[in-house]
Amino acid sequence: MEIAINQKEIENRIFTIRGNQVMIDRDLAEMDSVDTKVLNQALKRNIERFPDFFRFQVSEDEKNELVTICDRFSSLAHRLKIWAKNGLLSPEWIH
Repeated sequence: MEIAINQKEIENRIFTIRGNQVMIDRDLAEMDSVDTKVLNQALKRNIERFPDFFRFQVSEDEKNELVTICDRFSSLAHRLKIWAKNGLLSPEWIH
């Protein structure tokens, strides 16, 4: 199934954290029409394909900063997993 996502919607989901352009795991999963849990399980299965600098978890301070920028993250209880822009390969490995 192919999903059309416009460029502006993608740009609105990219944040700068630790000097890197990144996306939140939830947004990346949503764009590929999979549950966030499925995305993160696929990461664990394919961990060797993604160097540490492609993925990391934000600190509580970084999460709070994200919430001030975009309040849709305030309801998330877990520490957010982040994907660096250069780690956003074609997500066919998810399925």
